[in-house]
Amino acid sequence: MLAACSATDKQTATEGVFTYEHDPRENPNAMKDIIENPDAVYGFSPSPESDRLKEYVDAIDWTNPEQVAEAKAQREEYHASMSELYQMIEDMLADGAGEGAGYQSRNGCMSGAL
Repeated sequence: MLAACSATDKQTATEGVFTYEHDPRENPNAMKDIIENPDAVYGFSPSPESDRLKEYVDAIDWTNPEQVAEAKAQREEYHASMSELYQMIEDMLADGAGEGAGYQSRNGCMSGAL
């Protein structure tokens, strides 16, 4: 599950008004996949026209704070697990795994011979 966008959000304590630190409306790539939805928790929901996100249009109720919070938590867990996986791969490559196979690490460095 994923939230409407990956922008870091913040909320002012005094006003209680939601604002974006990185407004998705300023990102043309994000706007290809989302639509403004004033009823949605973050003001956006996946676009039914999006090739990447259309499967999420009806996956949850984007106006329901509890469902959106759960989807956001699941997405954060997914990204954390991917970071752990990439770190494990980097460690294995640093230890010589794949020697001679010419694997390219995440940072673009080649490991092993070509």
